[in-house]
Amino acid sequence: MSFCVIDVRSNKLSDEVRKRGGGFTKLCSLSPLLQDFVGKSELARTEVVKWLWPYICEKKLQDP
Repeated sequence: MSFCVIDVRSNKLSDEVRKRGGGFTKLCSLSPLLQDFVGKSELARTEVVKWLWPYICEKKLQDP
């Protein structure tokens, strides 16, 4: 379970929480095969999709 730190006076998330990110922006360790494909050891989920999507389109791997 994760908790958010909110500054009660300004009602905003703390800078620490904002920098850390989470969910889709959280860095994830990639499998060795995926590391070879993208050339990086860690990426956010959204970044992995950005790398994979052109390959999927180029090879016509999406179900029409």
